[in-house]
Amino acid sequence: MTNPGHTVLLIDHGTKAGDSPLYPSGSKRKRALISGAAWSVELVTPFSRDHPGKLKLICAKDRHGTYRRGEIGAWVHVDPTGPAGLKIALEPPNDAPLTTQTGSVVLVRRVVEACRQAGADGLTVRKLRAEARTKGPAANQMVDDAAELADSLGCIAITVEARNARVHRWLRDPTDQELKGLIDA
Repeated sequence: MTNPGHTVLLIDHGTKAGDSPLYPSGSKRKRALISGAAWSVELVTPFSRDHPGKLKLICAKDRHGTYRRGEIGAWVHVDPTGPAGLKIALEPPNDAPLTTQTGSVVLVRRVVEACRQAGADGLTVRKLRAEARTKGPAANQMVDDAAELADSLGCIAITVEARNARVHRWLRDPTDQELKGLIDA
């Protein structure tokens, strides 16, 4: 991490029944109070003081929309055998959310393509976010930012219609030069 921040981590236990593995016991109120993300931890490879192991973090709730419920958020490697003692490393899943400038280009392409496929009716914010996620995970704010970029390039038009609904309509595909400009910016 380049700029680590502070995180509050609460740990709770699941039920013995196992009928709802993503939620702890009595979880309706607990889930409602969470304003960030809730994760379920699944043991993949058991570990001990003498043997390394692996955990899987599964999204139970993500208020910011980066991950969908049930989606793998990270692999956690636990290794107590190193010379420096306990080492814990996080590894993103293969389909990790887009976080780079190149990811912005990919999302702009997704947004423009989704608008083109929608035709003259266009897409509301909710529908655009859902369509952008069909090709891979992306946070709501990232999709919204990509739509604003596509609008500023003149590739889509964002209009406010009945009941303040923002509708996104395709105008043209972005050029390679425009997309290269997003990476270089």
